[in-house]
Amino acid sequence: MSENLTGLDIGKKLIERQKPFVFLTANEDLVTLKRANRLKPKAYIVKPFKNIDIQAALEIIFANQKTKIKIQGQCGIKKMSPDDIMFVKTDRNYLEIRTEYGVFRHRSALVDFMKLLPDSFIQVNRFCVVNTERINERTASQLKINDTIISISLYLEISKSAMLIF
Repeated sequence: MSENLTGLDIGKKLIERQKPFVFLTANEDLVTLKRANRLKPKAYIVKPFKNIDIQAALEIIFANQKTKIKIQGQCGIKKMSPDDIMFVKTDRNYLEIRTEYGVFRHRSALVDFMKLLPDSFIQVNRFCVVNTERINERTASQLKINDTIISISLYLEISKSAMLIF
């Protein structure tokens, strides 16, 4: 580091570029820790440290890292976190991917797209996969995500009933 550029400055630049980072530092004062914490680093490791300290931090970071999904839209490829997806509906050869900030159309089969999604997504009928973490209300035959009502097919409700409880 230089007199003009601190680790906190570099942390700010990494945030702007949406890059995760870890602080390895000799600074253990509370003021610096609070400033660093505002930048939301993945870890804050104080010197002197052991190799296991860094290995443990990296293991936790990689275990919690969520893979982004590439969506081919009208304006090119967009990377999207599965957490941003509320539900996915099939529309012939395209998927309608509904998020809080818009609807994206992606050319793919629903079965292929489901392989990219985490376990929090389940298929509730022939045409729709939902993010169970986004369900607001549920009855025996439908569920509600924000203002959208989605039908649950009887077959899937029986076979996935344990997964539909929230």
